[in-house]
This record gives sequence, structure tokens and C-alpha cells, in this order.
Amino acid sequence: MKKMLFISLFVCFLSCVTTLVFPQEKTKLKLSLKEAVEKSLAQSFQSQTAELRVKEAQSISNQVRSQLFPQAALNLSESNQINNLSTFGLKLPGFPSLVGPFDVYEARLDVSVQLINFSNIARFYASLKNTQASKTSLLKTENELSAAAAKLYYLLKMNEAQIREAAATLKLFQAIEKLNQSQLKVGVNTPLELNRAQYQVSLQNQRKLQFEENYQQNKLGFLTLLNEDFNQEIELSDNFNLTLLLSPQEEKLDLPTAIAMAFEKRPELLEMQEKIKAKEQLLAAEKVSRFPSLSANFHGGYNGDQVEQLDWNRQATLNLNLPIFSGGLIQTKITQASTQLQQQLLEKKQLEKQIEQEVRQAVLHNSNTKQQLELAEKNKILSKKELQMASDRYSAGLGTNLELSLAQTNFVSAQENYLARQAELILSQIEFHRALGDVKDWIIGEKNE
Repeated sequence: MKKMLFISLFVCFLSCVTTLVFPQEKTKLKLSLKEAVEKSLAQSFQSQTAELRVKEAQSISNQVRSQLFPQAALNLSESNQINNLSTFGLKLPGFPSLVGPFDVYEARLDVSVQLINFSNIARFYASLKNTQASKTSLLKTENELSAAAAKLYYLLKMNEAQIREAAATLKLFQAIEKLNQSQLKVGVNTPLELNRAQYQVSLQNQRKLQFEENYQQNKLGFLTLLNEDFNQEIELSDNFNLTLLLSPQEEKLDLPTAIAMAFEKRPELLEMQEKIKAKEQLLAAEKVSRFPSLSANFHGGYNGDQVEQLDWNRQATLNLNLPIFSGGLIQTKITQASTQLQQQLLEKKQLEKQIEQEVRQAVLHNSNTKQQLELAEKNKILSKKELQMASDRYSAGLGTNLELSLAQTNFVSAQENYLARQAELILSQIEFHRALGDVKDWIIGEKNE
């Protein structure tokens, strides 16, 4: 027994030492765009909150529905009483006014049911519409989350590309700096020219640091969206390229068709339509509250002063309630419900205007970004040729340091502008589909499978 205990303690000690000396490397979270979107929909606080709102709306609807069903309760009681007969108007000569104490045992069943109540029926249908509105609100959250996850994904990919480009350019500029140093030693150039080369290297280091900071900032936002630990290392497996270009069918979409698709698919508009239907039902509920309502009640059970001597008794009631005068309360509620309905209709018109504006802006921005990318790609090629020619001329002693410095600046600017325009085009595609309301299906659906 002692031997087994010693072996167990030794194994535990060895395990602890191994963990401290050779800590396990935390695995990277490898994600494709599709996986990132799916993870955001499954784990983000926004999606979890939206799902809870759906459950809340369903529970409220169930509460309203319960009023349409019979209500039954069983009551069992035991009491010890002293009654004053005088309170009942009984004053008998020679008979005490106080009777008791005595025990009373009672078992009673109470049942009530709304036979006809149009107002409650209308409120139940309104609750169903509110439940449906909460479900479409969940779709709205998914549309926004999918767009946010996709944008952050490609912003991180752009930052990675910027860091690689800045590192490669830094290496090139450091080579030019060494060339200036060697030429200064042999007296070919001046300290001023070396200073310009060193300035370009320092500037490129600054650019690289800025890109690295941008990456870390976007990474924090991305991990927050995915509800992951901030120390989690990530690896984005999709390449930073124009894989999210519009399909030929989407390219042929004219503006009116795109707007019509947005009106049909945008979850916000679908949610608003359900809310309007709910307001209409609530208005109907207030109007029909003027109608008669019919209910029935039943109370029956056994009672007596001893458990062995309980007697049956019952009471059955049929109630007809006909509102005659409410001091203007019913009309006030009708006016309030009608006003709320009108407000909802105005909000729907405003939302339609906003959706149309977003679609128009997305289409315009997408077209403009494509033209900018074509020009940026052309400028990138020209600036690279300019830098090569300036570097060759400078190495051969035919060009000036100022000419080389200008070519370096143009090259860096063109590279940065090309990456930015490439990312902007991808982001514009995401925004276009967010405006249409189908980002989730577009990324997770058949197009990207």
C-alpha cells in the first residue's frame, strides 16, 4: 500500500515538473471565413441574446394563451374558528353570541373558463406576431454578425498582407541603405544621401509597427465577436484575394431588382411587418373589448367539522359581462393602440427608405471601388518599375539619391494603396450583401462550399 502511494506521488511530482519545464504550447485557432462566420453565430453574445429574446417572446405568448384555457385549482384547508353570531344578526335569548371553538375541514375544486372573450383571442394572435417578430430579429442579428465577422476576417488578412509587404519593402530599403554606406566610404556620395536612405528605413519600420498594431486591434475585435479568449492565437486559412467577387448573375443585377430583393430579404423589414400585424391585432383587441364576454365558474367540494362527516356543496355560475360605461377608458385605449399602429407604419416607411439608400450606396461604392482597384494595380506596376530603374541608375552612378528617394516613396504609397483598394473591394461585396440581407447564406451557402 505504501509502495503504491509512493509511486502515485512520484508520478504527480514528475507531471508537475514536466508541465513547468516543458509547458504545453497553446494550439492555434485555425479558421476559414465560413468557420469564422459560423462561430460568431454560435458563440457571440449578440446571437445568444437574440435567441433569449425569442424564448422570452414565446413565453409571453404562452402566458396570453393560457388565459383562453380553463383554470382549475384544488384547495385543501383546515381551520379552527370562533364565530360571533351577532355579526350575522342572530341574537337569541339565553344563547351565547360566540360559538366555538370548532374545527372546519374543506376540500374544494375551483374551475373558471372564458367561454367567449374576443379581446383575449385578439391579444393571443398579437403575441404570436410578436414572437414571429423576435424570430426575424434573430435573423437580423445573424445578418449583421455575419457581415461583421467577414469584414474583420478580411481586415485581419489585409493587415497580414500589409505586414508582409512592409517587411519585404524594409528589406529592400535596408539594402539601399547599405549601398549608400559603401558608396560613402569610397567617396561616391555624401552624408546627406545616406541620411535620406536611413530616413526611408526608419519610415518603413514605423509603417510596419503601425500595421502590426492595426492587426492586434482588429484581432481583439475579432476575438470579442467570436467570444474567444483574448490570448487565443488565430490562423486565418483563407487567402487574401478577391474570392468574394460578385457572380456573373449578381453583376447583371440592375438597381431596381437589387432594391426589390432587399425589400424581400432584409430581416429588419420582415420584423417590422410582423410588428405591424401585432399592433393591428392589439387595436382589434381594444375595439372588441366593447363586445360582451361570457365566462363560467364552478366551485364545489366537501366541508364539515369532522373529517369523517364531510358534506358535498357546490356553486356553478354563468357570467355575462356587457360593458356599458367605462368613463372613456375603452376609447382612450383604442386611440392609443391606433396611434401606436400609425407610428409603426411610419417607421416601416422610414426603414424602407433607409434600406433603399443602403443598397444604392453599396452598388455605387462597389462600382467605384472596382475602378479604383484597376488604377491602383496599374500604379503598383509602374511604381515598381520606377523603383527598379531608379535603383539601377543610382547603382550605376547615373541617378541621384533624391530620384531614388522619390521612387521609394512612390513605391510604398502604391503598394499600400493597392492593398487598401483590394480590401475595400472585398468589404464592398460584404456590405452589398448585408444591404440585401443575405450575408449568411452568401458566405455559408452553396456559393462558398
